[in-house]
Amino acid sequence: MHSKPTDMVSDERLVMMRKRHAFLSESIKGYTSLDDYVKNKKDWFAVLGIDLTLERNRICIHFSFDNNDYEDYFIVQGAEDLLTVSPFIWCQNDFCANDILNVFSGKPASAKVSF
Repeated sequence: MHSKPTDMVSDERLVMMRKRHAFLSESIKGYTSLDDYVKNKKDWFAVLGIDLTLERNRICIHFSFDNNDYEDYFIVQGAEDLLTVSPFIWCQNDFCANDILNVFSGKPASAKVSF
């Protein structure tokens, strides 16, 4: 069962966020192009019920859960032209407010995050 998000993410949910981040990081290994990744993975994510959207300079991967909860992960161009998964995740808290969390610290982003 999916645990409900909170202002300070529960340990259980944070563990799952980190697993999703690791899963996505594994899926981008060797990719240097956002376009190529989308071409190769869009149908695969669709079969799993996960939205993958190519935006201006990033890919958004949107996981939807019960009660309108969600997590958005972002793939961006990283060092040496390889793709990387941002450590910042957009999600919804218990108060239906949107949060931006650092998946490694579990804490809200301290400033506006952009990439």
